[in-house]
Amino acid sequence: MRITRTRQIDAPAHEVWRVVGPGFADVGTWASEVLHSVPVRSAAPRGAALRGAPCDGRACSVATPGFDAVREDLLDYDDERMSLTYRAGSGMPRVVREARNTWSVAPLAPGRCVASMTAEVELAGAGRLAGPVLVYLTHRLGRRTLADLDHHVTTGRPSPRRRRSERRRETGPLGRVVRANAAFSWVTGLALVAGAPVWVAHLGAPPAWVPAAVGTGLLVFAAVLVLLGRTRVAPHSARVLAALDVGWVVGSGALLAAAGRSFSTGGWLAVAATSSVVATFGALQWWHSRAGVPRPPAARRTPRRVAAGAVVTDRSATPN
Repeated sequence: MRITRTRQIDAPAHEVWRVVGPGFADVGTWASEVLHSVPVRSAAPRGAALRGAPCDGRACSVATPGFDAVREDLLDYDDERMSLTYRAGSGMPRVVREARNTWSVAPLAPGRCVASMTAEVELAGAGRLAGPVLVYLTHRLGRRTLADLDHHVTTGRPSPRRRRSERRRETGPLGRVVRANAAFSWVTGLALVAGAPVWVAHLGAPPAWVPAAVGTGLLVFAAVLVLLGRTRVAPHSARVLAALDVGWVVGSGALLAAAGRSFSTGGWLAVAATSSVVATFGALQWWHSRAGVPRPPAARRTPRRVAAGAVVTDRSATPN
């Protein structure tokens, strides 16, 4: 399977190549799908194909589910042609037998060039059935990575997607739970406000303003969660959120006990299902608040050796 993506960039070819080629090991500073990257240098002498290469490969921590710490070994490097090829040496899913990627940069006009990446993937066994899905994911990954490269070269800053990725990493699992809680609260609140007349018929015929008011409160709660989820959530804040979720569950139980007989089956199930989801969020928030807030990945130690004969330069103290 061979997939090629290209993108025209309003920058001189040599500036784009400086990021792609000499900056090969620094992909973790600008690509949104790469959390962290360090160069790999082998003790063995380099062949002619790698003359001028900044390193022998790189070790990457990636955000894509199903991938571990991926080691990518350079196979070919040419400064004059502004082209390089690397192979994923480890960290790929088992269904991937071979994966190579070729990057090239070609000038189009003064101050303008085209960057291209060609992925060649060979699947093993039953993994071939996932070919269409892999084609889609590879196309999307190529499009995002080239867009990240474009923004990084033309503005000198990481792309908005990259900055969002960094914020998500810094907030850790607690931040992800809070953001998921925000999304659920937003959907539930919007459904109550927009469908207040419908819910009246399912919830024992209360005044129409009651479900609308509850929905409005959930929308405000969701907005607060969104703000909290943008930064690292303090453990005490997570415990407060967990207590609020417990309050919702207790209130829902009391409502079902007091007026559940007048509810329709749909209304009863809606209240019960919502309470179950909220209880799950409360439990997760409480659990992660006890575990504390993790340090950003850049502050962690990176092993100096990733394989026999390969040495990784430790840059873990430098933020991405």
